[in-house]
Amino acid sequence: MYNFTNKTNKKQKQITYALYMLIGSYFHKSVCRQQALETTLSLYYRDMSPDRQEELEARMIQRIEKALENLLPTLSALNSEVVISYRDEAYRLEFATGFESVVAVVDRNGKYDISVFFDPSYDREAA
Repeated sequence: MYNFTNKTNKKQKQITYALYMLIGSYFHKSVCRQQALETTLSLYYRDMSPDRQEELEARMIQRIEKALENLLPTLSALNSEVVISYRDEAYRLEFATGFESVVAVVDRNGKYDISVFFDPSYDREAA
């Protein structure tokens, strides 16, 4: 029996894991202490065909690089701690460095947004 909720939830989890994996790759090192959730999301992602994974990743890389274009040279030298949360039917990935946070939110339909937030106490010009 076709279940729309399960299908959208599966797509949401696949996209969440792909974003987790791809955004994390721009940092020197990314650590997620939520191993059970990370493993669960990865299993949904691995359920996709390799062709579908490649197609999804290619589209995501373009959007990620556009969203992070001003930070890309800096991120490769930074470590991030990743927190994955689920609230109001959306997954939220936060890659926190201490200077800025890269946040991706994936809604129940698999649509996602990537934002960057800077720590207001960090003086970028003095660094």
